[in-house]
Amino acid sequence: MFVVLAAMTLIASAQNDGLKTFDGKMFSCLYPAEYAAEDPWMDEVFNAYIEGTPCHFNAGISADVEFSDADIKNWGEGTARDQKEFMKGWKVEPCVVKGKAVYVISEGKEDNVPSVQVQYLVNTPSKHVFSGRFLFLKKDEAKYRPLIEKILASFKAK
Repeated sequence: MFVVLAAMTLIASAQNDGLKTFDGKMFSCLYPAEYAAEDPWMDEVFNAYIEGTPCHFNAGISADVEFSDADIKNWGEGTARDQKEFMKGWKVEPCVVKGKAVYVISEGKEDNVPSVQVQYLVNTPSKHVFSGRFLFLKKDEAKYRPLIEKILASFKAK
């Protein structure tokens, strides 16, 4: 039995490699391990950052909201369109819809540093919607891009 428990612990650690868990009053989620969590100033919002860089992770929860599949796609397409219009000098990719989550990736310069931004929305069956922004350095793209969908799948309302 101890062997099974140890193996399960190792598997869980490997699955979340590079990620930490935020466990707040209203929700929980995974976020990049290198990012330092700020003390929450609101139960509905979580922020983390890498000091001395423009890198940050932001997540917020809205209750009693339900998006249809069409709403999710429209949000993503509208966000991509807005970014193309207002984020001059940034390359904006088409939105990606994965189940009840949608995200838009853009590349440009944040504080004159080559960066990648992920703006996202996650709908849940419990009528809670999560939204936020994840910004990392372009040079770290190979490390962080594979974590995006794992992070988005981790959001849980309490």
